[in-house]
Amino acid sequence: MLIEDRERLLHILDAARASVRIVSSVDRDYFEGSELHTNATVHLVQIVGEAAVRLSQQFKDEHPEIAWAEI
Repeated sequence: MLIEDRERLLHILDAARASVRIVSSVDRDYFEGSELHTNATVHLVQIVGEAAVRLSQQFKDEHPEIAWAEI
């Protein structure tokens, strides 16, 4: 695995974990009404997408079980 892929995968993992913490820290109604919580979660999802797009094609080819285009 390329060092860059490893770093990007760590970014994906960190952002995913942070978004789960944010979403699970409040109930749905509060989350939907909180600009802070929703914007933070959107930002973290963007980080996941940006990191996924920058993974090497070799890594993506080695993991066809992941719907990379959907990320």
